Amino acid sequence: MTPINTQAASTVPDGLVQLFVQIDEATKDGPINATTAAALFNVKPRTVVAWARNDVLSGVQVTRRAGWQFTGPDLKDCALRSYRARATAAA
Repeated sequence: MTPINTQAASTVPDGLVQLFVQIDEATKDGPINATTAAALFNVKPRTVVAWARNDVLSGVQVTRRAGWQFTGPDLKDCALRSYRARATAAA
């Protein structure tokens, strides 16, 4: 495991380090929309919206027109939970 943020003193699995760096870069100016989040996870925006609606990914639906907004910690939490679930299933 690699330390990702010395302030938080948290560690993440090596398989997520690059993704977490990309999430940090994408969210440095604030929350991101579903299209940007989809690009990070290499899925379609409608998949990210479905995750949000099904409580797989935390986010805020600002308005129907403006869509969903996601913070860095929301995205990292989703990625980490998914990673751990797959690691448990593979064990």
